Formats: sequence, structure tokens, C-alpha cells
Amino acid sequence: MAAFAAANDLAALWSLTANPPTVAWPGFKLQWITRHQPEAFARAATLLMPKDYINFRLTGRLGMDESDASCTYLFDARTHAWSALLTQRLGVDPALLPPVNAAPSLLGTVLPAAAAATGLLSGTPVAAGASDFAATLLGSGVCADHRGSDITGTSTLITAYATQPVRDSIVTNMRTADAAWAAFTILDAGGDAMRWARRALHRNEASYDDIVGLAAAAPAGADRLLFLPYLNGERLGAPLTRARSSSV
Repeated sequence: MAAFAAANDLAALWSLTANPPTVAWPGFKLQWITRHQPEAFARAATLLMPKDYINFRLTGRLGMDESDASCTYLFDARTHAWSALLTQRLGVDPALLPPVNAAPSLLGTVLPAAAAATGLLSGTPVAAGASDFAATLLGSGVCADHRGSDITGTSTLITAYATQPVRDSIVTNMRTADAAWAAFTILDAGGDAMRWARRALHRNEASYDDIVGLAAAAPAGADRLLFLPYLNGERLGAPLTRARSSSV
């Protein structure tokens, strides 16, 4: 990713990507595989997310929804389609990329063989669907202006609903299941930091309720004790020069 950042004007690319570059994006992972595991890459037929592979096995049709596609660094945020420029810059063969669909669009129907294997009715409609994050936002009502959420599991995501991508050096943007945008920041070790504390400080003997109680009992400010939860690295690393927040 460092080589890509050095060779490209990242600020100029933002209107296309709607995101800062990060090793978390599949585009950079594919670039790494191309360089370091060319034999494996040569055997690849397509790029699918887990839900898309399930959909493929159900319907026999390839596809990816906009939420997952928008977080690949290969997606054009303006046209909602794969970007020829980004695939060229990252050295990704566009032929590997499946069609991009809106989340509620009909991908196909359950094939007889898939019905026999799963117990589903043959001919059952199958929608393109959405990523787990996009589905969570929709299910929790983050689907209108002035709505936001705090999702804490293994990681923590602070999200605001937006009609257009939000331009800020520490904000990531994802296309939502209802064809808007989710502007979010992510901490990869959110809830996972609690697991680390339980393991490192309490020998796995204290329950999560116990350590939450201990935290609640600590004085405000914890006597200036600070914990930086960067246990497994973070998404942005060295972010772009910070720009004034705006919607573009």
C-alpha cells in the first residue's frame, strides 16, 4: 500500500474511491496475492465475498452487492460500478470482478440441486443481499438523516447515515443497503480489547460482567490512566493530510 500511496495522488482519487487506502480493502489484498502468490492468483476465476459465494451456490449466478463492492477500493463511488482506473492502478483483472447489484435486487432463484442440499424450496427468490455491517445498520433503523449507531462486537464501529460520502481523513464510507452511504470510523480491537484485558489482567478467571463492574467503579478519568487499544493494528495507519469534513 505504501508503494501505491507514493505513486498516486490519493487526494485526487478520493472522489472516485470515497475512501482512504488501507490494507483492509480487498483491492490491496488482491494486489499482494498477485505479487507474492501468482500461481494461486492465476487459478482464480472470480472474486466473491462469503455471502456471494453462498448465493452463487444457490442460484448459479455471480454477483456482489454495493455495500461490499464499495469497500474494495475498486469501486467507483460516483457510478456505483467497478472502476477501470482503480483496477488498472492496482493491477486487478476486471474480468475477475462479478456484476455489482443493489442489495434488494433479484439475483436469481434457488436451483433444484441447491434445494435438495439445503431443504429450501426450488425457485425461491434470492436477493443480492448486503454485508453484515450494512444489514445491521438497516435493521437497527440507521436509514434516515440524523441517525447513527455504535456497534461494538470484536471491533467497534461509530457510524452516521449520509446521503453522500463524507470526506475526512479518518472516515470510511460504505454504500448502504438502501442506496445511501454510511460514514464510519472503525476500531479493530473494540470488544476484543475486553477479551485481552480479561486474559492479561485476570487470567481468564473474571467474567465479562466482573470486569465491566470494575470499570464502572473506577473514578472518572481513571487517575489519568490511558489505554490505546491498537492490539492488531488499525485500518488507516498514516492517514491522508486531514481535510475539512464535507459531503461530496
